[in-house]
Amino acid sequence: MNVQNKLPFVSILLFMIISHVFSRVINVNQNSEIVKRGGILDVLFDSGSTKSSISDIYDAISHYRGKSWNTVPANENLINEIKSDKSYKDMISSLTSEIKFQITDAKIQKGEKIQSTAGLNKLIKCTTLGNFHANISYSFVPKHGVNSVRVYFSGKDTWDFDWNSSYNFWQNLFKEEIPSWIAVDGKEFDITFDFYDDISIIYL
Repeated sequence: MNVQNKLPFVSILLFMIISHVFSRVINVNQNSEIVKRGGILDVLFDSGSTKSSISDIYDAISHYRGKSWNTVPANENLINEIKSDKSYKDMISSLTSEIKFQITDAKIQKGEKIQSTAGLNKLIKCTTLGNFHANISYSFVPKHGVNSVRVYFSGKDTWDFDWNSSYNFWQNLFKEEIPSWIAVDGKEFDITFDFYDDISIIYL
């Protein structure tokens, strides 16, 4: 086989490898937004455009390639992605225990308010944002029975591919370096988010 005959084969093989890696990196499945919105091929060859909000990793890649630099808010779809991730659910479970631990009979008798400490934040993750910190704020007066605590989450994530000091070499390779090859040329930008979630705590 001469070089000219090899080129199509090499191109196809390279595309298959990139597609496979891309699928593993963003955890593509049949119900994912990538599949719903045209598939991996469209994502790989999207030239980029400025987004008014970020819905999923498809939007993030497109905005990154659009090189507009501007800060973009997460929309409802991305907020739902955050809330559906196991790390978020685990964090909520841990936070619920932390808040419940602060409730005492003495505070209930005095009507003393319980509130979050300044600078409270938790590390969570999702497909689109990767690992990121969410600032947490809450305030309520405890009572016996069911306490409904409204928690406010906010923050921002810089969408880039800089190596993370908390990752080892292989984590940086698969979570930062290889995705940067897929995203190709672009400009980093910030994705902001803010939303509420209600936690129910029973104190008898």
